[in-house]
Amino acid sequence: MPFLLTKRHLQDIKADAKVLSTGYYLQASRNREWEPDLWAEQRQIQQLKPGESMMTSGREFDAKCGIITVPPVWAGGERKEALYLAACYDSALRLVHRRRCRSVVFPLLAGDCHGFPKELALETAIHVIREFLEKRELTVYLSVPDVRIPQEKYSALGVYLEAVQQGEAEKAMPLLFEEEEKPKHHSLLSHPKGEKSTGAFALALREAMEQRDLTDTQLCRRANLDRKLFLKLRNNHPPTKSQALALALGLGLTLEQTRALLETAGYNLDPGIRFDNILTFYIEAGNYDHYEINQALFSFGEPLIGE
Repeated sequence: MPFLLTKRHLQDIKADAKVLSTGYYLQASRNREWEPDLWAEQRQIQQLKPGESMMTSGREFDAKCGIITVPPVWAGGERKEALYLAACYDSALRLVHRRRCRSVVFPLLAGDCHGFPKELALETAIHVIREFLEKRELTVYLSVPDVRIPQEKYSALGVYLEAVQQGEAEKAMPLLFEEEEKPKHHSLLSHPKGEKSTGAFALALREAMEQRDLTDTQLCRRANLDRKLFLKLRNNHPPTKSQALALALGLGLTLEQTRALLETAGYNLDPGIRFDNILTFYIEAGNYDHYEINQALFSFGEPLIGE
């Protein structure tokens, strides 16, 4: 963990491993001086089938290891293209894990010259990465500088944000979710509301974990945070507001509990900030899925949780 969408280009992201499609790799390698192993490497790449991946020297990638994969060409969806694209991510991730890399960056595979619909390419990437990270420790970046997630996909959120601007947020929420089952929440944090002191956030965090019987690993995954960072936060390292919110989501806190946790670190939810309003919307709705929330934040041009 974690998984992050980013507008940054692949070459600008530092990671142990970087992934490229065959076309981009072969183009990059043309600029490389001839070396005895280059011809053999390119010959191996040309033998790969759609969905397959292989490890390379990484010299074209500015990374410890480079991975080449073969995305399918879009043919209208009639030739199992989505399955082959999923296999690209899966086979590359398995190579990264086998090499014991701690981080990897992907471009949006097949979303350019291969003709894949970008929305389907993005959904496929997120689905495979999410499933892979359920049982493994790894930081995954998905570089999507030219991808836009339509805000129309989040119509209920859009209605809520408009209601906030008009000062009618309290009226909007019940109308948006009146047919939804009311989310179940744990008891309130026992830490005094509004108290801020050295270690207050870490103490409140540990108490909330104990109340919910959550292990470090479970909360790391739910909060979409790197384990080393989480351990620092658990041991009195002051969090950023985004990190505190990530943990509130991982704990499944109510809006009142989230505000109380934020106050122990000196933060609050500001109705004048769209990022805060988007988080408020999802917490009020009882939706703590950081994958979905980060996609919504990305769509509205806001920073991601935990970034």
